Amino acid sequence: MNQQCRCETRIQHTIRTHITYKCDPSEKWLVLIGIAPGSPEKPQLGKGNMHLFSVYQQRSQALEAHAASFASFKVSGNVNPSILIYFATKSSNAGQVTSKLHVIELVAQPGKAVFTKKQADLFFPPDFADDFPVAMQISHKYGLIYVITKLGLLFVYDLETATAVYGNRISPYPIFLTSEASSVGGFYAVNRRGRVLLATLNEATIVPFVSGQLNNLELSVNLAKRGNLPGVENLVVQHFQELVAQTKYKEAAELAAESPQGILRTPDTVGWLKNLLENWLVEELGDLVKVERSF
Repeated sequence: MNQQCRCETRIQHTIRTHITYKCDPSEKWLVLIGIAPGSPEKPQLGKGNMHLFSVYQQRSQALEAHAASFASFKVSGNVNPSILIYFATKSSNAGQVTSKLHVIELVAQPGKAVFTKKQADLFFPPDFADDFPVAMQISHKYGLIYVITKLGLLFVYDLETATAVYGNRISPYPIFLTSEASSVGGFYAVNRRGRVLLATLNEATIVPFVSGQLNNLELSVNLAKRGNLPGVENLVVQHFQELVAQTKYKEAAELAAESPQGILRTPDTVGWLKNLLENWLVEELGDLVKVERSF
């Protein structure tokens, strides 16, 4: 019996309709999600049931969720990436509806820095009170999470911080199927009318939108670095100058190496940084270091 059949057999009695089955890149973790009838007070709001299965441990854990996906993320200072699970929930309890996105590291690396778990609100408009997530896709190209709902809403979040980036309705008809579009950093979706939609970022406007409308300069710079996107040229140069002024030469060099659109990866900048580092070494270590000019 394969892993999917085992997972399905364990939870068949709790699920009316299966909507998601995924595994992480290492194939060590599986997730199966289905929808059961909603509570008597909100029957249209289906109840999401998620079972997370560890292939290595041969154990599963049941959680309430409507959509989920896996991603790898390298915590600062760690050599190996961590496996994260992202899942979206919407539940009703005593008339109170709660909608959340959760991010959790599945297994902490012994002796290494851990990923701090995150959560964020999913903001459903009043007209979408009975709507709920039905799919989740990860954009590895841009480092984003796409949460897609049954009635065609799209929520976009940052992969690392779970910060809300964007939200809008992409289809007037219910969505029932999605698939990753890795080459463009987006996803395909099929609605009840049989129309195939392709959703991805507008590379020319997303960074100015995050820095201007959301007033989140750090996220806009990180987006630009990850996706090699335009829109933060002046901010990157300003940040570079601030790091140099604070004698944070290592951080300045890293920023220059990762700068979007290569705006700091110029011969002048590289040569200037080399000279700066040479002078700093001489000042700090004096006669203990002899700097050879071999560039």
